[in-house]
Amino acid sequence: MSELFDRPHDEKEIVKHAIKGENIYGNKMTEKIASEELDEHNQQLIHTILSKQREHVDELKMTLNNMN
Repeated sequence: MSELFDRPHDEKEIVKHAIKGENIYGNKMTEKIASEELDEHNQQLIHTILSKQREHVDELKMTLNNMN
């Protein structure tokens, strides 16, 4: 609960929170919701969105690694 209300205090913490948000609330929740039966067009659309979100997570991870 404290993670929801405690604000990160430095750039590194902000990036860590962004990674966590993209992974848990972006990708995993979308995958769970999208796992229901969808038509081909919507499956492709969600696949494209998730692919972009994964790229964002990778970029954030590289940014975090460069901060060390």
